[in-house]
Amino acid sequence: MMKYLAYIFLIACLSGCYPQGPKYTSELDLAVTNYDIGFDFESADTYILVDSIFYNEEGDEISRNYDQDILNRIEANMSMLGFTRADTPESPGEWLNTDVDVVITVSAWSETDIDYYSGYYPAYWDPGWGWYYPPGWGFATTTTYGSVLIDMSDPSLYQEEEVRIVWSGLINGMINSSSPSSIRQRIDTEIDICFSHPPFNN
Repeated sequence: MMKYLAYIFLIACLSGCYPQGPKYTSELDLAVTNYDIGFDFESADTYILVDSIFYNEEGDEISRNYDQDILNRIEANMSMLGFTRADTPESPGEWLNTDVDVVITVSAWSETDIDYYSGYYPAYWDPGWGWYYPPGWGFATTTTYGSVLIDMSDPSLYQEEEVRIVWSGLINGMINSSSPSSIRQRIDTEIDICFSHPPFNN
């Protein structure tokens, strides 16, 4: 959970990059990565991609219609990088005994921001009370952001429930009023950006 909170904080900070407001929804898309400099990525060439995406309890607003698109794009990028995909074991316990170099898991969640704007009428002077501001009408807007987190772990270092994450890629974007084709295109673009970051582009 702390990792998710750190990513959300980063997203909130970067949202200030558009003080005049973005023209297109895609301008708010975000792709960030982090990796373990101690892991030997050059010698890694086999992987397992868990073929289901994990959603948190509050992720019901994210459509599952894009799951396969996300997994396919990750596989395509790994193939372009020279990795060979191995069959995914049926049970998570079998990941501990795999001889591949990395295991990739994908999780997703959503966050909805509610902004309330209060209205007002012009103030007027009341001899008994001074300046008076009568109540006015306000309105609320909601914005939903979808996030996908790609984690790459080293199965040789699994210890009980502890997993060593050697690379992570996060994509985030506004999903309000976006067409399915637009969302798919943006998913592909942001995943591609993640895999273009170090250490894969060294």
